[in-house]
Amino acid sequence: MRRATWIMACLAAVAGLGMIPGAGNSAQAAGIRVSGGGIKPFGDPFYFYILDFYLEPDFEVLLSDTVILHALGGVHFPESTTGAPGGDPSGPWATSFTNLPSGPLPNYSPPTTVPFADVKFINAGDPVQNAGPGEKFLGQFKVLTAISLPELPPSYFVDINWTINIHRLDGSAFTDSGTVHLTLIIPEPSSMMLLGAGIGLPFLWRLRRSRSLAS
Repeated sequence: MRRATWIMACLAAVAGLGMIPGAGNSAQAAGIRVSGGGIKPFGDPFYFYILDFYLEPDFEVLLSDTVILHALGGVHFPESTTGAPGGDPSGPWATSFTNLPSGPLPNYSPPTTVPFADVKFINAGDPVQNAGPGEKFLGQFKVLTAISLPELPPSYFVDINWTINIHRLDGSAFTDSGTVHLTLIIPEPSSMMLLGAGIGLPFLWRLRRSRSLAS
């Protein structure tokens, strides 16, 4: 009851992200740059993984090109929800989950077993090209955990591996991978509200539906 009441209260308010600078370090590779963001509390306590994607010069994102975030702790389909650009500056993006075996939450003590999943973002919109000279912002991508995790300490961090499948401007396929370092975002009180109704509403609907079925 407390969880549902808290979430419904969040849905009644509008708040910004309120991120603290430096919450996540960027990972540079030819083709794309992935940057935090970070890990943001939501609920009691659920968490968002938040990342910014940038397209490097001389590359393009075509229909069905993908970015995969590997082994996100606490994420599981169908309970987790995602957020991605819906056409501006890129997208819309479809999402595909691959559930993985449960295991210990990284860098957390005492050992706590949580579900894991890979999350694939798939470009379902128009091509995005970057002829340069600078990088082009693709948008901010979010994944919400499926379960209420232990309260993470302010020093918490996790390294997330990612893989891209995009194209060069000449049309040739290009694949690369890297790691992004995410740290905990300490939100301002007002930013504890919902990051976006597009994520929170489906999550609340699933929560209420699962409880109705259980009863």
